[in-house]
Amino acid sequence: MRAGHAPPGRLPGSSTPCAKGGPFALDAVELAGLLLDRGHGGRAPEEAAIPWPPSAASGPERPRPKRRIGPDARPFGPPRRAARRRYDPGMGKRLNRTIAVAGAALVGSAVAKEMRKPAGERTWHGRIAGLPYDFRPPTPARLRAALWNPDSDALFTPHAFGVGYSVNFARLLGRHPRP
Repeated sequence: MRAGHAPPGRLPGSSTPCAKGGPFALDAVELAGLLLDRGHGGRAPEEAAIPWPPSAASGPERPRPKRRIGPDARPFGPPRRAARRRYDPGMGKRLNRTIAVAGAALVGSAVAKEMRKPAGERTWHGRIAGLPYDFRPPTPARLRAALWNPDSDALFTPHAFGVGYSVNFARLLGRHPRP
């Protein structure tokens, strides 16, 4: 036998037998005893209090799961259970915060765009990043045009105040233009 190699069924550098005779096939009790240095009271592993081979008192030996082949295959342990999405209460908060930051960035960009213009040229409405903005005080006519416009085929219309789009409820409810 070469130096550094253990006889079959034994750990290298030890005379502790391995489970099932494989070179490193340890059961959970052996592994815990060897890794955590517990269960043998400071004695050498061969003198450990862990009974080997397992007796009937320690319970019946469980059959090992069959090895799976394919995308579900795992090298050790039982087969993986189907993945379930768990509710993450922090996810909603992160999403809301992300949307709020993006909205604030758009508003800030639109205001900065208007502030760069000379005072006489500021219109306070236009487009930024492909979205319409309008910071003029809303009027009843503009509110009605944004929220209820049966003459328009568009489902989404520019907001009467703010950044983005409003829903044209006349189109949503199927109201047709007046003749």
